[in-house]
Amino acid sequence: MNEHLLSQSISMDMEWLINTPPLLAPHPLVWQPNALNSLNIQEINLTPIEIKRCQTRKLGHYFETIAGLLFERHPRYEILAKNRPIHRNQVTVGEIDLLLKDLHSDQILHLELAVKFYLQVPGFNPAHIAWIGAGQRDFFHQKVNRLFSHQLRLSDIAYDSRCWPSDLPLPDHKALWMPGRLYLPHTAGSVSFDQQTMSGTPWQINPEVQQSVWFETGQLEESSLKPLAKTGWLRGMTFIEQNRQLPAQFCHPDHPAPVYVLPLNWQTDAQNALNDYKATL
Repeated sequence: MNEHLLSQSISMDMEWLINTPPLLAPHPLVWQPNALNSLNIQEINLTPIEIKRCQTRKLGHYFETIAGLLFERHPRYEILAKNRPIHRNQVTVGEIDLLLKDLHSDQILHLELAVKFYLQVPGFNPAHIAWIGAGQRDFFHQKVNRLFSHQLRLSDIAYDSRCWPSDLPLPDHKALWMPGRLYLPHTAGSVSFDQQTMSGTPWQINPEVQQSVWFETGQLEESSLKPLAKTGWLRGMTFIEQNRQLPAQFCHPDHPAPVYVLPLNWQTDAQNALNDYKATL
């Protein structure tokens, strides 16, 4: 793909990020991307170096890169630190994703970034724990608890331990930017997420979250599927030619968002993984 088409694709992904509801419902600790709406994405001309920075196979790195570009180009924000590790006695305590200065208010914002896709295992109780990554090692409940209890508290932890970097101001506010999508079994229909509170945090699942569906292989006509590269998982674009090893996301003509296709017996294995995780709580 030439640089012009790559730049267009990155710009459309930026628009997707700005317009996609966070996975978590509105809360003071959940950052709303509409703060970036005043930026005209179509007028951003990415340099070859910026385009190269976006060329990664890892979706998390891609999200962090284009999020950084949005703040670099926005006149309201100044980036004070990006992916800055915090050390105590030569041990890494954590890493600050973004430390921003709001030039309108002079306030300092510590912003944590995470783009996530979780699949619902039907019938699992309690319902707020029933969300798992396709690889069955990533749990929505566990992730948000870690973000709330550690990553968003990193400046407080570092200050109390006297290891906050002397060249950085302490943040006035902290928040999480967590776009993504939740996937339901293809037989489930739409689901209401009202009152699904993530225990151990003040957060709830966002009722406005983007939704799609998941299938186990053999449950749909797979000849109509187009495999997606990792960086195509946001909008459902950027196809690759070779077959993907399952689980993976695909574009399907009957679904506006990417769908997940999973190996046989995935649901049984996911149920067991969730039971193991539940036993640790």
